[in-house]
Amino acid sequence: QSFSCMMTTAEEASITVAAATATAGVARPGEAAIKAQYLVPRAARSSEDTAAADAAAEEQDKCGGSSNGGNGGWGAGRKRGGQQDGGDKRAGPPAKKQRQAERTKIAASRICSFARVGSACTFDRCKYSHDVAGFLAAKPADLGPTCYVFRTRGMCPSGYACRFGADHIKDGNLVTDPCVVEKAKSLAEINHLNKPMQISLRKKTHKFDKSVQLIQDYRKSKQQAASCLPGGAAASASPAPTPSPVPTPSPAPVSPSPSPVTPEISVTAPTAAPANSVTLAAPANSLAAPATEIAASMQPPVVEAATPLAAAAAEAKPTSGPHMGGWWGGGAETGALMNQPHAAFADSVLLPREKRVIDWHNKLYLAPLTTVGNLPFRRICKRFGADVTCGEMAMGQNLIDGMTSEWALIRRHPCEDLFGVQLCGSRMETMTKCAELLNESVQMDFVDLNAGCPIDCIYNKGCGAALLERPRRIGECTLPMSKMLDCPVTLKVRIGKDEKCPDVHRKVMPFLRDWGVSMAVVHGRSRQQRYGKLSDWSYIGSCVKAAGDVPVLGNGDVYTWESYRDALATSGAQSCTLARGALIKPWLFTEIKERRHWDISSSERLDIVRDFANYGLEHWGSDAQGVFNTRTFLCQWLAFAYRYIPVGLLDVLPPHINDRAPAYFGRDDLETLMASEKVPDWIKITEMVLGPAGPDFSFEPKHRAKNE
Repeated sequence: QSFSCMMTTAEEASITVAAATATAGVARPGEAAIKAQYLVPRAARSSEDTAAADAAAEEQDKCGGSSNGGNGGWGAGRKRGGQQDGGDKRAGPPAKKQRQAERTKIAASRICSFARVGSACTFDRCKYSHDVAGFLAAKPADLGPTCYVFRTRGMCPSGYACRFGADHIKDGNLVTDPCVVEKAKSLAEINHLNKPMQISLRKKTHKFDKSVQLIQDYRKSKQQAASCLPGGAAASASPAPTPSPVPTPSPAPVSPSPSPVTPEISVTAPTAAPANSVTLAAPANSLAAPATEIAASMQPPVVEAATPLAAAAAEAKPTSGPHMGGWWGGGAETGALMNQPHAAFADSVLLPREKRVIDWHNKLYLAPLTTVGNLPFRRICKRFGADVTCGEMAMGQNLIDGMTSEWALIRRHPCEDLFGVQLCGSRMETMTKCAELLNESVQMDFVDLNAGCPIDCIYNKGCGAALLERPRRIGECTLPMSKMLDCPVTLKVRIGKDEKCPDVHRKVMPFLRDWGVSMAVVHGRSRQQRYGKLSDWSYIGSCVKAAGDVPVLGNGDVYTWESYRDALATSGAQSCTLARGALIKPWLFTEIKERRHWDISSSERLDIVRDFANYGLEHWGSDAQGVFNTRTFLCQWLAFAYRYIPVGLLDVLPPHINDRAPAYFGRDDLETLMASEKVPDWIKITEMVLGPAGPDFSFEPKHRAKNE
């Protein structure tokens, strides 16, 4: 069976290189420049697309036109008004008792979590099966002869339920290797949610004494600030006349043209790192080039503004408004009065400690990535030289509620030597309690507050990028978090809501130190842009200048070592965070450190996919559910990885992250398969490392790579 992205007939495959060149033509704008001998003629592309559309229409006809694929589930074959074919108009969903009976039947076919590892069940009325012999008799055939988890840990936590169980189930008994078990203890994941804490969180009995005290101090300082207003408490009841504005430096307005004018940047000599910074050594397995070699070519310069926009950002901080100690608004005099209680609150020492200072200079930071930035993928990136990793974005309220799925996002592997936790929230009470909870139970090196997520479901809750429209909320969250945590607090932002009027350089960046933020990451796009246009690194340079002595990292469109070098030279940022570039090619960290283009082969890429599958089985489990999760998350990653164009096929270097690839052949069948944008081909790749997927497996990408 030929791959779906290849020509299907021998006649098409025999087209000469000259004919392919004539029909393919030159690269269109936005397309990657691929060598002519690897291009699929455009006539063949059109016929292939037509055949694919006809096949999809035929499949839909077979399913009776049902949008759910004709699976016979609830809703299949329904008509308007709730009527079903040959049924009663009042027919509704299955009754509650019927659903309960179905769940009981499914539970009875599953083995008890105690029985599957050979232990005695501690529950008197357990609804799961305890018949190990019957379970093994009905168990489907194994997916492979070797269990990676057993070979790595010396025992398999999935026990009898493992889909690779032949490796450690002998004569109906589980086998363990005590020597390997002892060695593997240092490789176990950490930051698990223990059962007693989960129960106390769910029952709302967990004590947050330190957070309550800190919140009370904040409210007292707020009341004192209100009493300092002219007229005392009565001032809030009857509005006072607006005082005459005090002239303060303000940035020049940005022209609302479709192509915003970005500030020009001039580069001066680099400055030395702070004297009190703690330099973290690179991991032993890092593939970095010599430090002196990298420092000579990638030393971040100091940026000086040459336009009114950047000059205004470099001026002294305003003394009024909602960003300073006047968190609570007010005019010039009001803000000046409110600075006093705010300073008292900021200087109050609730938890005296010496915070760790992280040197971010030239640290390659794998950005937090929802869904695809999971622990197995972070292990892949660490292997290729990532210096800093961060867990997926976790909702602060869900962590306080003890949700298992949310706590799974902050697990940490021992190879992650510099690891952070990213939180999302907008309420001071929630974020303060979450910080106290994490400080007590999680091993981490920094905590990051997400103020840049553009997703609607996050934005509509007032979180993520919505915080940029209410910057006082950022300070209300980060300052108590900084006082509560032993580790630094960092901030992730975008340039603003609208790219025509970027304002984060004046609303957020000058106040980072006052808000307890030790480092900020600036994504060079607005909330409305999402990922559709190029990142504005010149504006990131303005943010670097406005932040003063607070380190700033840039983010956006870094795909090669040249783009990394140019980004630092343009912005003067300490380093860059890598997101989509690392998803498309995880070896990007190696390319940057060794300053080269890696023409990686298809077999090497398949080995990376196999490592992800093994890490996934170790993380999610090797039972049926664990294999399903591993296969699903592997497909989520392949939805980005297929966009990689091998360096050996390109006519022009360096490639750009937003270039789209025309239809092309790889240098072998596997390379052609990996370039396919079709879901069945991604599933076929997973079957090479995880065994057959089965007819019931289906996949729908959560992130559309073309828009993300």
